Amino acid sequence: MIFQDANGHEIPVVTNVLEASAEKIAEMYQERWTVEVFFRWVKQYFNVPTLFGTSEHAACNQLFAAFIAYVLLR
Repeated sequence: MIFQDANGHEIPVVTNVLEASAEKIAEMYQERWTVEVFFRWVKQYFNVPTLFGTSEHAACNQLFAAFIAYVLLR
């Protein structure tokens, strides 16, 4: 599938979600990209190069610890 962003740039997307509409896939991609940008910001801003855990719970714990440390040291 190929989508166009707000600036008219074409974005090719490969998916195995065959039951979703093109609009839904574009929405899912945008949400996923927002999460990726957030994690990149957290890793750079809080100096967290990698997340140690692989589960959602472990990642949340590490992010919360980074936020708490930031607030306390600020």
